Amino acid sequence: MKSNKTKEERIDKMMESYYSYIGHCHVENIVKELDVKKDEINQIETSSNLDEWFKEFSKKQGKINKTRKLITNARKVGNKVTIALIVTLIIGAAITCTSRAFRVKILDFFTEKHKEYTSIDVSTTKENTTTNH
Repeated sequence: MKSNKTKEERIDKMMESYYSYIGHCHVENIVKELDVKKDEINQIETSSNLDEWFKEFSKKQGKINKTRKLITNARKVGNKVTIALIVTLIIGAAITCTSRAFRVKILDFFTEKHKEYTSIDVSTTKENTTTNH
């Protein structure tokens, strides 16, 4: 069994060396090809407009990314607020339904009339027409 493991390790090392040699030869081929096309590559002229376009494009992409982050964060916060509101409403409804004292307070809060806030006074003269809310 030990000889099988040793044999497998030797085969793995041999294959690793083989693949390393293939990679090295491939890189040499790429370098040779680039040397042949070196003059052609150096003759290519780039427009200054391309640099300006890329700067503008980069700025636009930055703004788009910021907007996306803002929207994503707003959605996360909105979801949390919505859940908190629903839980609060459910708890409030449960308390209102089960506790008579709490139910009376809630109903009195919505139906109670405050004289100073709900009165409307109408004057007969045009100059002194006042309405209090």
